[in-house]
Amino acid sequence: MKEAEKLRFRLAKHLGKSLTEIDSMPYREFLEWAEYEKQDPFNNTEIMLAQLTALMYNVNSKKTKSVIDFIVSFDEDTKKSIKMQEMQKTLFADIDKLKRNSNGNNN
Repeated sequence: MKEAEKLRFRLAKHLGKSLTEIDSMPYREFLEWAEYEKQDPFNNTEIMLAQLTALMYNVNSKKTKSVIDFIVSFDEDTKKSIKMQEMQKTLFADIDKLKRNSNGNNN
């Protein structure tokens, strides 16, 4: 099954619509949904389970692993998107820490 076909099914499930309704969607809107899904995948359950698994693993192990290490079914583009989100969270946390330290608060 091609990626566009898979997206049709994921989009139908996400929006609670039939494939016929998805097929009647303007092509531009379909492309916008495709781009949106790259940034925020519809299948968040697997992401949340992977986050929980990574958290449990990292709390109980000296070696740390990323959420990506626990995601099985996503394609490489989705994994790259998730990796980018993880990097952004880390960056923002580091920026917040630097701001707190520069204000004399060492929390």
